[in-house]
Order: sequence, then C-alpha cells, then structure tokens
Amino acid sequence: MKTVQHNSIYIILIVIIQTIIANFIYAGAYITISLLPFILLMLPMQWSTARVLVISVLVSLPVDVFAEGVIGLNMASLLPAALVREWMIRIFTAGGQREREGTVSSDWLGRGRMIIFISVILIVFLALYVIIECSGTRSAVFILSKTAVSYAVNMAIYMLLWQAVLKPSKTK
Repeated sequence: MKTVQHNSIYIILIVIIQTIIANFIYAGAYITISLLPFILLMLPMQWSTARVLVISVLVSLPVDVFAEGVIGLNMASLLPAALVREWMIRIFTAGGQREREGTVSSDWLGRGRMIIFISVILIVFLALYVIIECSGTRSAVFILSKTAVSYAVNMAIYMLLWQAVLKPSKTK
C-alpha cells in the first residue's frame, strides 16, 4: 500500500511535468519527449488490465487537454502500450511471482530484461504517437527517423528515472 501511495505522488508529478514539457519545451522536429509510458512501469504488477487502462486514460487525458491540443493523441498511444505492458509481464513473470512483487524492478527482472521491457513499451507508444501525429503530413522516412531519435532520447531519460524512482533502496 505504501508503494502505491508513494508512486501516486510520482505519477501526479510526471503528469504535471509532461504537461509543462509539452507546453514550453520544444526539442526539435525530430524529438518527442514523453514521460507517460514511464507511468506504466510504476504501476503494481498485480493490477488488472482494466485497471491499468483506466489509469492510462486518467493520466493521458489531462496532457491531451492542457498541452497537446489534440484530444486523444496521448490516450490513443498509451492504451496499446498498457496492453503491451500486460503481455510483457506475462512473458517475464513465473508462477506466483506477479502476486509477490510490487512494481516492475530490475531485482526480479534483471537489467537486460528490464531494458527490453522499457524498450518495448516505449517503442509501441512512440511509434503510435508519431504515426498519429504525422499521418498524412510527413513521409515514412521522417516518421521512422522521429521515432528512432525520440526513442534514444526518451530511453536516456527513462534510465535516469529508473535509477531515481524504480530502483529499490538497498536498505530494506
């Protein structure tokens, strides 16, 4: 319970920071910075898919309304990423491990699988986000380039956030 309350503060902060980033920081035509998929990593693994989808809607809607200007852009990208999260958890967890563990961590997942876990969720989100954002106006090469560059930038940010937020403390 303490982890959920602790993470809910981080989730609210991430939504606020994402709104500020979308409104005031222009990183260039080829870079999209989004912290919303990181929220999926912070949610408890025991939560049902429906609950994670509801949380995805609740965190993406304020960003869509107050920042992006296109209602549903973040939501349409985050919901499939939430479904992929469930799929990845099922692949990586054994028997009763899902019920024993709190949130996704490198302690039980391992560094390599954790990077794969983050990468898959991030790529699904960014690919859909960029395709929806650029559909009909940009070439396929631009869309692929923007997705790749955005992935690299976001992955660097997520690695820093992972160390700060998701990495469990050594003093238990």
